[in-house]
Amino acid sequence: MAVLLRTHEIQIIIVNLYMPISRLRIHSKSHWGDLERYLMQLMMDYPRAAIMIGGDCNARINALEDSDIGDMPHLTPEDSPLASTRILLDQVSNFTGRLLIQLANKLDLHILNGAVNGDCPGQFTFFLSTKRSIIDYVMVSRGLIDKIIELKVTPRPESDHFPLRVTCRLTNEGVIEPSLNRRDDPETKPSVLAQRIKWSPELEARLTSWCYSEVGMEEHKKITLVCIKRCEEPAPEGALVSQTEAIVNYEALISLLIPFLVRGTQARVRATSHISYNKPWFDQDCKKAKKVLLQLSADRKINNTLSLDTKFKQYKGSYKSLIKAKKEALKERQWSELIMALNKKDEASFWRLVSGVNSFPRQIPVPEERWFQDDILEICLKILDTSTNFQRDPGMDCSCRNDPVYISRVLNNMICCHKKKSILKVPPSNNYLHGLSPFMWNGSVPILRQWYHTKCKPVKYGHCGTFASVMCTVMRCLGIPSRVVTGFYCPLNAVDTLIVQEVFDYTGKTLSGKENIWSHHCWNESWMVRKDINQSGGDWQYLDPSLVETSKGSVCSGPICVNSIRDGDVDTDPDGSHVFCLLNARSTAWVSQGKGKKTKLHCDSWPCGQCISTKSVGSDLREDVTYAYKHELGSAQEKKALYKACRKISSQYLNAPNSEIDKDITSHRNRGLNDTGMAMKFKVANCPLYGEDVQINWVLENLSNETKEKKFNLCAQGMMYNGCSLDHLWKDNMHITLDPKEVKTILIKIPYDNYGSQLCDHNIMRVVAVSMPECKGDVMMVERDILIDSLPIGIKILDQPRLNALCSAEVTFSNPLNEDLKNCVLNLEGYGLIGEPTATELGTLAAHHMAQTCVEFTPYRLGRHQFIASISCNKFCNCKGYTSVDMGKPPTTSGEGGA
Repeated sequence: MAVLLRTHEIQIIIVNLYMPISRLRIHSKSHWGDLERYLMQLMMDYPRAAIMIGGDCNARINALEDSDIGDMPHLTPEDSPLASTRILLDQVSNFTGRLLIQLANKLDLHILNGAVNGDCPGQFTFFLSTKRSIIDYVMVSRGLIDKIIELKVTPRPESDHFPLRVTCRLTNEGVIEPSLNRRDDPETKPSVLAQRIKWSPELEARLTSWCYSEVGMEEHKKITLVCIKRCEEPAPEGALVSQTEAIVNYEALISLLIPFLVRGTQARVRATSHISYNKPWFDQDCKKAKKVLLQLSADRKINNTLSLDTKFKQYKGSYKSLIKAKKEALKERQWSELIMALNKKDEASFWRLVSGVNSFPRQIPVPEERWFQDDILEICLKILDTSTNFQRDPGMDCSCRNDPVYISRVLNNMICCHKKKSILKVPPSNNYLHGLSPFMWNGSVPILRQWYHTKCKPVKYGHCGTFASVMCTVMRCLGIPSRVVTGFYCPLNAVDTLIVQEVFDYTGKTLSGKENIWSHHCWNESWMVRKDINQSGGDWQYLDPSLVETSKGSVCSGPICVNSIRDGDVDTDPDGSHVFCLLNARSTAWVSQGKGKKTKLHCDSWPCGQCISTKSVGSDLREDVTYAYKHELGSAQEKKALYKACRKISSQYLNAPNSEIDKDITSHRNRGLNDTGMAMKFKVANCPLYGEDVQINWVLENLSNETKEKKFNLCAQGMMYNGCSLDHLWKDNMHITLDPKEVKTILIKIPYDNYGSQLCDHNIMRVVAVSMPECKGDVMMVERDILIDSLPIGIKILDQPRLNALCSAEVTFSNPLNEDLKNCVLNLEGYGLIGEPTATELGTLAAHHMAQTCVEFTPYRLGRHQFIASISCNKFCNCKGYTSVDMGKPPTTSGEGGA
């Protein structure tokens, strides 16, 4: 719970919290992560307010260090209430204490216990029998430290936790505003993760009545009680006793009150025993054992004898063994049912077991024709059995296979991250000599079969498009809806968060480094319900099997909620910040001056992550899904998401206003060409095919009223899809003179002879124009990436295709070059049309000649299929063409159900 205390001098958000005890570290991290997100949201909503947090943290910090509490430059040692060194009576630290320290350091909070007037050394705050510890804390933000007067631990007999009283110096009258607790907001998690109520008005009334009875008054004379007045009047001198005496008195009073409090304790045990457990292995035997264990635990707290303690520990061990046996029995039963469904080829039962859905809302007809080839499902299950998780613990892995989140993470790692048995391998230094170029693959099935039949050896080679395609096939085969998504202009290995550095030399050549901007990048989207982040419904999740270089090594990304990426909620998933920067970063262009020096260029830059696309359902058209990942550029929602992400990505923006974030990000970007009084751009005059000259219109405009004279260096170089630059293929320099307000268009021609042997299989050319520096030092640049289209392949179906009947197709290919194409090979494939891929040697195709081939095939499957033809030769290997063949819709039959 949180309330806002507003005065004329300061605003204070007071947060009361309770952190439950958890034996699993992963649960503790989850709880503290929820608290961190809640506090960061409060800081963003109220950037000028100070924060005070107090409550039961169940953490022990001993000598663990948080932020430097003594380093306050605006306070003198006499004015500061903080000590330079923390001293605590509790000499124990635990894992939760380290989480508390991490939270304090990250949010710039300062723990007052043991380091403030009135509590130095830090006193114990929790007492239970002979145990005592410090687990209750007060933390404040930096802006509130100079208002702190003292911290007092005030003993009281009715609870095992002693309250912490903080005295602050506020000069004006405060007004408490309504609660800031977001329990009623469905989009925000509450900060109170659990509640533990040990004191009720009814119990207080009974205890008060007992204290004023004859028995209570008699016992009251024997014990010195510590009285804490609830009014504002100061206590009389000598009314408070020392903490040591208070502990003795407290333990004595509790020993007298134990018989009276038995009824309340038993009532709590009975209420707890009716908790319903929804786990499938938690049956009636487990419920009975749990009830007995809770009763023994309550009896042991009341009367902690040796015999009762031994009985409790023995029964607890038996209870754990029972739970383990029930879990193992469930795993065996589910595995047997899955094997039986596979042997019987019962698709309805198989998908029900894999997806974890016990029933379907309606009967779904199961088609006679299967979606995938007969061996693909076996290969997909082999992938799961080859994973590290299965090799480490087969039972645990199989029991988790009904969770699509778990399956997606396993497959994400198996595509190219597994050390020895990954499906695909990344080419070293973009060298494909010892394997097959990724551009030669036409589908995922040949890759999966090659991996399976070579005893799980990685297939050479793949790139982001290949990884995403294989991932999509396997996910769909296992019943998880998936699709391949492509984004353009993506910095995959950016060192900084939202700024990508591009360096050029004065000739215009791109100097390759670690921060390459990929011309395109492919990943997966899968539809699933994320129970691990408390999603109530299904949504598209980002999955990227491509390797990303991070400080922790090469890792894969996902699953990440797509809506979280768009709205800037980068802390929902561990990789959220990386993906947000991938799609929202800006490039900064520099010109190298040698010896490590560089100058920022004047150029027009665009944000990364453009034209995010996928294939439309039921057609081959492109569907733009940029709106799902990014708000409209320049809109209020886009800026809000950027500010939110910046504060969560970088600690320097945590308490910064929006204007400061804007100013910092803008300072890293390039100044536009308009600031120099000129405008430039490249326009492609033709859509060049491989073998044709590239023609570009260079448009220059003088925006000023003065004559402009500039000397430019122009160059063109081949580029790979991952941003790595190739050698120069064309150079030139020009002296340009522009009269006031003049617009001039210059035609640039790059002959085929210059680029024919340089582009390899990527067909990407980068053209750059850089001005020579003047006395002011301003250097202008304009660039354009140009895609050279591959030579077309014509495919014509000669007959009306019919199922299981011979059909003919005509394949034509022309050589427009002035040289012969040698070692030409025609490759044909098409699932449902051609049984196995075929390769036909065409020999040498003379210059300006056309090859025409008639092929025969027998369609064997109904549905819509693609007939694919590709030609490779000594000049290129990625020349492809396809046509769609519609064999009609397959008939459906009523079955028991399906997925």
